[in-house]
Amino acid sequence: MTDIETRLKTIYQLAHLPEKTRRQILTLAGGANNIAGQIAAHERKVRNAHPNHK
Repeated sequence: MTDIETRLKTIYQLAHLPEKTRRQILTLAGGANNIAGQIAAHERKVRNAHPNHK
């Protein structure tokens, strides 16, 4: 889990918020996880294309 996803889920669990807001937090957490995955995939692609580059 990404750091931002973890934080959003912690807020979701601890905060006494309206249900609509809680659903929005979970949506954001899922989006953050998706974006983090895309960034990691791009980093792997770049690293594999240039294996000797540091």
